[in-house]
Order: sequence, then C-alpha cells, then structure tokens
Amino acid sequence: MFKHLYLVFFFQLFALGLLAQTVLDNRVSGRYKSTTILEILQDFEKQVDVKFYFDPDKLPYYKLNFEFKDVRVLDALNEIFEGKSFAYANFEGNKIVITRRANFNKAYASELVERWEAGEVELPNLNEPEEISLTIGEEGQKSKKRVRFSGRLLDAENRSSIIGATLTTEEGKGTATDANGNFELELTPGEHNISIRYIGYRLILLTLNIYEDGAEVLTMNTNPLELDEVVVKAQAADKNVRSAQIGVEALTPSTIKELPAFLGEADVIKSLETLPGVSSVGDGASGFNVRGGGIDQNLVLQDEALVFNSSHVLGFFSIFNPDVVQAVTLYKGHIPAQYGGRLSSVLDIELKEGNYEKIAVSGGIGLISSRLQVETPIVKGKTSLLLGGRVSYSDWLLKRVELPDARSSSAYFYDGIGKITHQFNADSKLSISYYNSFDFFRFARDFGFEWRTQILNLEWQQIWNSKLSSTTSIIGGDYISSQFDPIGTDAFTLENGLQYGKVKQNFFYNPNEKHAINFGAVATFYDMRPESIRPRSNSSGIGNRTIEKEQAYEIGAYVNDEYTINDKISLALGLRYSWYQNFGADEVFQYQEGAPRTVQNIVDTIRFGTGENIVNYGGLEPRASLKIQLSPNSSVKFSYNRLQQFIHLISNTAVATPVDVWQLSNTFIQPKIANNYSAGLFKNFAGNKWETSIEAYYRSIDNQLDFKDLPSLFLNEHIETELLNGEGRTYGAEFYIKKNLGRWTGWLSYTFSRSETRILANFADEIVNNETWFPAYFDQPHQLTFFTRCEVNQSQTFTANFTYRSGRPITAPIAGYFIGSALIPHYSERNQFRIPDYHRLDLAYTFDNKKAKLKGLKSSFTIAIYNVYFRRNPFSVFFKRDTSNIPQAFQLAVLGSALPSATYNFNF
Repeated sequence: MFKHLYLVFFFQLFALGLLAQTVLDNRVSGRYKSTTILEILQDFEKQVDVKFYFDPDKLPYYKLNFEFKDVRVLDALNEIFEGKSFAYANFEGNKIVITRRANFNKAYASELVERWEAGEVELPNLNEPEEISLTIGEEGQKSKKRVRFSGRLLDAENRSSIIGATLTTEEGKGTATDANGNFELELTPGEHNISIRYIGYRLILLTLNIYEDGAEVLTMNTNPLELDEVVVKAQAADKNVRSAQIGVEALTPSTIKELPAFLGEADVIKSLETLPGVSSVGDGASGFNVRGGGIDQNLVLQDEALVFNSSHVLGFFSIFNPDVVQAVTLYKGHIPAQYGGRLSSVLDIELKEGNYEKIAVSGGIGLISSRLQVETPIVKGKTSLLLGGRVSYSDWLLKRVELPDARSSSAYFYDGIGKITHQFNADSKLSISYYNSFDFFRFARDFGFEWRTQILNLEWQQIWNSKLSSTTSIIGGDYISSQFDPIGTDAFTLENGLQYGKVKQNFFYNPNEKHAINFGAVATFYDMRPESIRPRSNSSGIGNRTIEKEQAYEIGAYVNDEYTINDKISLALGLRYSWYQNFGADEVFQYQEGAPRTVQNIVDTIRFGTGENIVNYGGLEPRASLKIQLSPNSSVKFSYNRLQQFIHLISNTAVATPVDVWQLSNTFIQPKIANNYSAGLFKNFAGNKWETSIEAYYRSIDNQLDFKDLPSLFLNEHIETELLNGEGRTYGAEFYIKKNLGRWTGWLSYTFSRSETRILANFADEIVNNETWFPAYFDQPHQLTFFTRCEVNQSQTFTANFTYRSGRPITAPIAGYFIGSALIPHYSERNQFRIPDYHRLDLAYTFDNKKAKLKGLKSSFTIAIYNVYFRRNPFSVFFKRDTSNIPQAFQLAVLGSALPSATYNFNF
C-alpha cells in the first residue's frame, strides 16, 4: 500500500515538475525603462500563459530598468529579483507564486492563491488620480457672489502638513498651500473641478459643489512609484531665483538625514554647517557662526521658543531630534521684521504634529545614541500625540580609548519632547508641547559640565477668514548650566542660567496675490538665575557665594510685507520697533568720572527696588529686500537690515562652553546695533537641475563687547570693569553651486569671510592693538564645503562630505622678561597668530528599503566614517616652557582619529 502511495506522490511531483518547466520556459521580451516590478509582471502575463500571485504590500515599488530579448520567464525573474529577499516557484498549472523568502512555504502560497481567486487582493492603482467629491452648503440657498473654500492639506499616512501643493480650477484660478499646509480659494457658488498636485503624491481630482464659506481637511496619498526620482522640498525648485528674500536656506528632514554626521547621527546643526557662510570653530565647539557673527548673535527658535544652547556633548550633536522636525529655515541675509533680538541670523525650527489617524513609530539604534518617536491619535481625526526621545551611552566607547584620561572620562545626554495637538475644525488648531534635555560631560578627574534646557509651549492657530489668519504663542523656558571640579580640596560647582517667558501674537494678512503681510507683537521677560558657587564635597575648602543677576523686558512690534510689484520686481519691506527695559531689584555702581572703570574707582552705589526702572533702550529697525528678475531663471537681489541685540554671551575664549554667562544689557553694557547689507546674483540652469549663486555681505556693529587682558568673568559683581566697548565689522562673499537632479547630486560652496573688532579706548590701559582692527576669536577667512550624494541603485546611496576652514586666531607669547626670579611672558598683539587649518572628510553608505514598501516595517541601515583620514584638527593651542625656559606650543585635538559608526533606522 505504501509503495503505491509513493508511486502516486512521485508521479504528481514529476507531472508538476514538467508543467513548471513548461511555464517557466515560456519566452518573453520587453524593454522596460523606469518601470515597476508590478508593471513588468503584468506585461509578462499579456505575453504568455502565466499568472503571478503575490502580496501587493510586500512587492518592491521602486522603478527599474531592464531589457529582455526572447528569454525564458525563469531567466527574467532571476534577473529581476537578483539580490532581493524574494523567492518564486510554480504552484500549480500556470500559477507562479512570489513571496519573501521568510514566507516561502506551501501553506502561505495556498492562502495567497485563495485570496487572489476570491477577489480579496486589490492591486494599487497608484498612477491613477484619486477622485473625491465634496458639497458645502445647499444648492439654491441665498449666497454671496463669492464664497471661500479653505482648509489644510495633509499627508494621509503621517498627517504632516504638505507645503507648496497646488490647487487649480478648470478656469485656471489657483493657490498653493503655505508652511502649515493651509490653503484658501475664492470661488463663485456652484460646481468646480479642482486638481490638487504635489510631487511624489497621487493627483487628486476634486469635484466641489460649494454654496457657502466652508473649510475641509484633505489628505494626499504618496505615490511610491515616483519617490526614487524626486526629492520633496519645502519650497519650489526655483524659489532661490524668484523669492524676494536673500540669504535664506531651507532644509527638509530627508536632506538632513542624508548627510554624514558625527557617529552616523543625522543632525540639524551639522547639516547647516555644510552651507555657505555657516561654520563652527572646530570639533567640540558649542554653537555655530553665521557670516562672521558670534554664536550669541544667532536667534535659535524651536516652535517660537528661545534656545540658548543648541548643542549636545559640547557641539557634537544638536538638541534638535531629526525625527520630530518638520522644517528648518535659516535666515542669514534678509531677516523679516517678525524676527528680532539678534544680529547675524535666525534659525527657525518647526516641529511636526502627531498622526491623527493611526499609530506610527520610528527611531534609530546607533553605537553612541538611540532615539524613538511615537505618534498616535487620542481622538481619531481630531487630537494627536507626538512623543520623541533620544539617549546616548558613549562611556563604553571611551573605555576602549588608549588614553588614560579618556578612559576615565564620561559623556552622555538625553532629550525628550511631548506634543499634543487638537484640531477644533479646519480653521482652528491648538497644540501644547514640553521639551526637556540634559547633558553631562566630565574630563577624567579634572573638570566637567552639566546643562539642561526645559521649554513649555502653547500655540493656537486660527484662520479668521479668506484673508486673515493668526498664530498665538505662549512660552516658558529655563536654561541652567554648571561647571565643576569633581574631587580634591577645591572641588566645586559653579552654576548660572536664565528663565524667560514669551508671548507672541502674529497675524498673516493676504489681501490679494500681490501682498503677503505679517504683523504683530512679541514680549519677552528675562529673569537671570543667580550666579553661584558651592562646595562639591564635604572635604572641599570652597565656600558658598552667590551673585544676584538682573531682570528685563524686551518688547517688539512689527509689520512685514512681501510685495510682488510685477513679474520682474518683488519687495520685502519690514519695520520693527524694539523696546527694552532693565529693572530692579539691583545695585548699580557709580565710578569716578574721568577715570578708568575699576573696582578701586567706585565712588557710590545706587540701589533700585523690585520692579523699579533702571535703564531703557529702543529704536526702529527697518528691513528691506529687493529682487529684480533678469530672466525666467536668473535674478539679482539686494537687502538692508537694521537689528538690535539686548542679551550677550560673556566669553573670552574662541570656543564657547556651556557655563559661559548670558548677560543682559544694563547701564554700562549697551545693546549691540548692526546694519546688515547684502547683494546677490542667482541663476539656475537646465530646468533648475543646476542652481548657482554669488552673494556678498557687510555688517557694521556698534557697542561690540570685548575684554581686558586676563579678565575675571565669573562671580564678578563688577563685570563691567572687565569689559571694553568697541565696534565690529564683518564682510565677505559666498559662492555656491548645487546639482539638484540626477544620480549624482550635491553642492560645492566657498566662503570668504572676515570678522574684525576695534576697541575705542578712553584710557591708556584699555588700548588694544593700538586701536586698529584685529580679527575676532572666531574669524575664519576661508571656508570650503563639498557634499555629494550618489544613488548607487534604488535602495542604496553613498554620501561624502569634505570641509575646510582657516585656523582661528590666537594670542601667543613672543618674548619674556624677568622681574627678580619671576619670568613674565610678553604676548603678541591680540589674535595676531592662527592655529593650523581645519579639514575633514566624512563618508556614509545607506541601505534603504523604505522605497520598496507601501506599508509595514520600513528600515534603513547606515554605516559612516567621520574624519576618514585621521586628521588631528586642533581644538586649541597652548604654551608650556621647556627646561630651558623656552616656550613651546602644543595643540589639543578632540578627535584625532577616524570614527566609524553604524545606525539602524526604522519606522512603521
């Protein structure tokens, strides 16, 4: 009996084998350019008697290029699926089942075939437009001659705003969505056919019957068949030519994640440093410099909240989690009037909202840090929650470094954000968010830093009518930092920081297509934390000491209009009035008239009570930018900005540390005032495939702060005795060429930049460099960046980033003399010499399966090398005397070797 069963089973296998051979031996031909696997299989089914069964959600959907000339179906499938995690086999008759290797079994194949034959499998029709219809109001009701159709356009999967999508009626009337995905159209009552388009998304054909004003939230589905050929941007491809603003850079989250950064972690600030005019003074430096400005001259905003330290781990990471960032905009030339309080630039970080429809999870696991983001609806379609967090664990890496000091060091950080957003309707939205970050760094047993940022933010967005919308922001922030010596009889903790409250009311008025007007007011209250020192252990001999700090209000009112005069000329005109008040309780010292400002020359003390006015400052800040269109793909731009800065970072080193003191303007420290000028020529080529620009700038600064030699800046209640008043100037030119399309993309930028200071001395002991101009600590004349990205294939990319910067200035001992037995060094003029130049090459390779999937787990894996050729870039240069009392220069390199990394990113 068993023998007969065996013969029957063998015969069935033999018969199936013959049939399979016959099916797979069928010959097919075809030339497929930018074609999906789905489309190729469908074409095979038309050519020969074969039927394919597969799960549409698991089949790769990127486009491929193949050419087959009378080859077997088997050979064609081998070539199509080469290197992919798919298997295929003849099931029965002319049926071929295609599955992932992990699902390759008879039970799964049978279930898949049954689903197909029962009509339960629906193929995606992604190239076909999505047709929807809406009715607002009732036909025949009494109506105005014009009605308003408004709302928001969102990504159907993650509910993020779609920026720059176009809505066009059959009559040619149209609009585009703004930075929040909002849109408005004025229409006549009745039926309208509206096309909604955005690159990378399915076309929507909307049939709208509208008889009264109404608002709707619309969603667009991605079209993965296009994702490998386009990059979704937050601005039009030719905006660099057509915008009235000059010196504006916009980065998308996808661009940020493509750049190789420290230990494979995508990073906002590191990405900005690849752009012309943006730099840092070196590895391990906190903050960034823009067009020759100090790090305190950058206004850094996260959803309108002020950020006073944008760095983690002394500058190797930024505090902005790339997973929760919606848009990044850097204003380094023309600064619109709605921004104020800093001289050099504005970095505006916009955080995204949570998903309103379903749970979405994303994150990454790396060698030094990991991150996780969760989005979920609380009330489906109405209320969303976004949670994001990062944590580092770098100590294990330090333990493997050969240097003993490094092995006994420690560094880590964490940050987290929670954001709840509720949509009352298409016209009204409220969000509440909380952000918290903490950093710890200790170098061996010598010293360390700790710093923390907390932000609570409430934002209400409202569309009032077809022309007017508003955003109300109420923010509270707290920044605290400390420096410590961990052990010994002088172990101490030195602490400072500030708290602030901010309220901003912005209105956006769009009376017609020619004007885009922002107007409103903002008020900020600063409460500086006391500067204090305390013992860190019971055995420490350090005593407790506290210096009380000031309070102040900063208030601004503004109006800004982007005015399109005609197709050739556009203007951005703005006016801001800033008012500042420094108030008590405080003490103001009076110094002997006609004598240097020193402690010995204090003649009186004036005490101000709580809330009592001490000193006021203020003034108008006009802003203007002009664009002249020379041709459809070229333009010239000019701008002038006047700005005031009322808060200053007190640091006498080129490399700022977290413990440096933020100081408010007061009786002796006047606000800095800058006049910024810039001009540029912008030209695109080959249908915006190539983008080029040349920009020149000049900035003059009044009331520039500098320091006396060997100043005492901490725990000094007479800080004004260590400061010098002068003037500053920065000037330079930026050259930029960028390739936007093709297999190879990237950019090359070169910046010539000078930043100089001159001290206008009133007394002999205040003279610096004979009252001539000298370079600022962060002056770096030459800066070169080259970034390139190659699409190796549909799922693999290679990136390279090279950076070169001139060495920063230092003051060095050039001679010495004896007074008795003491050797006194004689120093050069201030910042006369420079440390060696900085340069570095970073490489990264990414394997990405996100474009191959419609849903489910999407992941990528990145391997990267930071500082490929082991460049020992100097962080600082210091001097020691040898046994012959001759000074010798030594340089400290924070990173002296290549640092490989691996990061696994995922979302589902």
